[in-house]
Amino acid sequence: MLLLSCIVQDRETVVLPRRPDAQSAAHMTKLSVKKVLEFDSELLRSGMVVVSSEAPDGSGLLFLRGAPDVIPRLYPQTLTRSRHR
Repeated sequence: MLLLSCIVQDRETVVLPRRPDAQSAAHMTKLSVKKVLEFDSELLRSGMVVVSSEAPDGSGLLFLRGAPDVIPRLYPQTLTRSRHR
């Protein structure tokens, strides 16, 4: 699992850096939001499924946000502890 920061422009578009140190628009990619997973107070998480027009196979990404004690339980083998703002 990879932890990334993204810019949510609106409910239909997300901008993601192509590499962690990207600063300019030339190094960003726009992704289309296909599904928004609204916050669920019982599951303590929310998210969105996005796809890129650059992905030849139409594959997508899942951005998941949740309580610090919930997300690691979903992917215990792949998620490492780190601090992000």
